Amino acid sequence: MMTVAQKRRVRGQRAKVVRERQLQKRLAGWERRFREAKLIDHHAGVRNSDGSITYGAASGGYDAAREFRGYDDWWPGVSSADLDTLHDRLDLLARSRDVCRNNPYARSVIRTFQREVIGRGIRPRPARAARLLGWSTKRVRGYSRQVKQIWERAVPTMHARRKLTIYGLQRQAMAALVRDGDVFVHFVDTKDPTRPYRTGVDLIEAHRVQTPHDQSLRGRRIRDGIELDQNDEPIAIWVEIQDELERGTFDEPSRVRSGMSRFQRIPMRDDRTGLPIVEHLVVEERAGQTRDVPWLSGALAQIRVLGDFVDAELHAKRAEGCIGLAVMHDQMPNWAKSYDEMEPGMIAHFAGAGGIHFLDPKRPGASYAPFVRSILESIAFSVGLPYEVCFLAFSGMNYSNARTMLIAAQRELETIQDQIVHRLCWPLFSRLMAEAWVRGEVSANWPELGSALTHVGWQAQIHRWVDPDKEAKADIAMLGANLSSRSRILGRHGEDFEDVVGELAFEREVLEEEGFSTGLLAAQPQDAKDGEDDSSDDEQDPDQPEDEQDDEADDGEEDA
Repeated sequence: MMTVAQKRRVRGQRAKVVRERQLQKRLAGWERRFREAKLIDHHAGVRNSDGSITYGAASGGYDAAREFRGYDDWWPGVSSADLDTLHDRLDLLARSRDVCRNNPYARSVIRTFQREVIGRGIRPRPARAARLLGWSTKRVRGYSRQVKQIWERAVPTMHARRKLTIYGLQRQAMAALVRDGDVFVHFVDTKDPTRPYRTGVDLIEAHRVQTPHDQSLRGRRIRDGIELDQNDEPIAIWVEIQDELERGTFDEPSRVRSGMSRFQRIPMRDDRTGLPIVEHLVVEERAGQTRDVPWLSGALAQIRVLGDFVDAELHAKRAEGCIGLAVMHDQMPNWAKSYDEMEPGMIAHFAGAGGIHFLDPKRPGASYAPFVRSILESIAFSVGLPYEVCFLAFSGMNYSNARTMLIAAQRELETIQDQIVHRLCWPLFSRLMAEAWVRGEVSANWPELGSALTHVGWQAQIHRWVDPDKEAKADIAMLGANLSSRSRILGRHGEDFEDVVGELAFEREVLEEEGFSTGLLAAQPQDAKDGEDDSSDDEQDPDQPEDEQDDEADDGEEDA
């Protein structure tokens, strides 16, 4: 039984719902009357040079803007990017995380971005920045070795919680972009003497950055958890502290109370050094946009429908495999029972016209595969990738189609790589190299040249060959025409030019020490060693006729 207070509360809620519905009907009626009266929209006028205003016609030239059957209820509002996302962002985030946990197709989208954008990891190529300074080749190679050694030493321990390598953190950031729409990169000083470097980094998930509802913060421009200055430039974020473990990672003086939550203000940059403390990793689609929604937002409804459809097909097939007979009774006998669970070999009893029937649901039907593919294509298009790349469906494709599709996908993925490089890799690299210079591990004058030396090249995901023979010949032709370089060609395939040259030199030395002779050594100019046969004797004279060359070769084989 409800108490009197509970009944009053229920009646009040019902009355509120009724009033809101009545108000919506009145507003809809007023809007329809205004449009029927063809009132002029004063905001659509054009002010002339003499001060007069010319208004547009009652209806424009676009059919999609007119009112007719099918468009009666299609009157979306026009607002800023933040207002369009502010009220729906957390709901979309929760639903996106739900489908990414439970739907295999949504998880496949995340895996595709991690594989194609990050791969084995985005790595620095320091020689590029050093060459731009006009250094000698010897100095560039020495500096490049120093930087690579520092980076490789720091890779396993730069994660603040020491659970991931920096490449694992890159993959985690990529997954957060797709699943949540944005993520915050937090650079910290670990102060851990067991690590080779104190520079650390961690990610702050999107749901933790919110606007505190504390009255003492009046006067601050905080938009969806991001504090802005007068130019709308982010200057700080407000992070919700959810449990006692997280509370220990922040300083007590800057905490504020907001209902049941506690928040920490983290500035975007260090005022003393100018280095970034927080970077907002987001792909903005509209001007003035502060936060973004999950990339799967445009396809969440399709993903849900697809999941329900596949579940229904699975249940139908399970019923076909478990229920052998369906016995229909005009009147259900007392001994017949209904089953909540299905198991193989069941005989099910139903009320209806008497008889025995074999269960044959005939599922899935002929429309199953086309329907699933159409939904998967919608999901792939919503994230900007071809269906074949997003879900690894390459069957029945020729070389030209596969290459065209992969090139189009790579252009889209390279824009995402640039965002991750600028918001995660470059700031982390700058902090790491500054610390290494303080330790005396970098020979370059970092305070003077640091801004130039941080603009290193970055080696991103490997682009595998579609047809190795054709593409290798194309690379050789580009190299021969001086339209590309070995560094660029090797970089596309995930290799570093200096590493490859070093390995070739090492192999050359080992082979020479062991007395082997290979085509690799023959291709390199070298002086003939004492006691070795001159290989030039076996070479053919280009001016000698081919008949004589063949005869000499045959004589040599007979002598052997």
